[in-house]
Amino acid sequence: MEHAWVKRAWTSIVGFICISLACGLAWADFYVIAGGKRAKRTVLVSPKSTQRASGDALLQSLDKITDASEDNPYLVFIEPGIYDIGAGHLDMKPFVDIKGSGENVTRITGTIDMNGSDFSGVVNGSDDAELSFLTVENTGGTGSFKCVGVYDKNFDSYSCP
Repeated sequence: MEHAWVKRAWTSIVGFICISLACGLAWADFYVIAGGKRAKRTVLVSPKSTQRASGDALLQSLDKITDASEDNPYLVFIEPGIYDIGAGHLDMKPFVDIKGSGENVTRITGTIDMNGSDFSGVVNGSDDAELSFLTVENTGGTGSFKCVGVYDKNFDSYSCP
């Protein structure tokens, strides 16, 4: 009688280990799809204690990406929150897609002045990169224009109230 109980216990333990190993192997090939391409690197950016600290964390996450290429694309996934980058700007990088958690819940804000000679936006685009599922907002500045601009060498767009 005691042997049957021990045998069932060992069978359960071995079964649990086999299932755990099988699930682990299945997740080993898990990847994220970004714009129809396979992203080999995914960076998750979470909000911090302040909007400015969140913006700094976003900029630092992008600065750490130095090896993005066609064969090594990245996806930066931004959790819901407001990411204030201040008077600076976010420069996108080739082969780095930036995806928010939704247009109504993920915002990148900045205070860019557009004085006629500085054609940079809160976010500056890049070739082979995508910006999606978020809102970009210029919250002020001291210049005469408060614009939201999207700039790239082959595409320019801006909106001024």
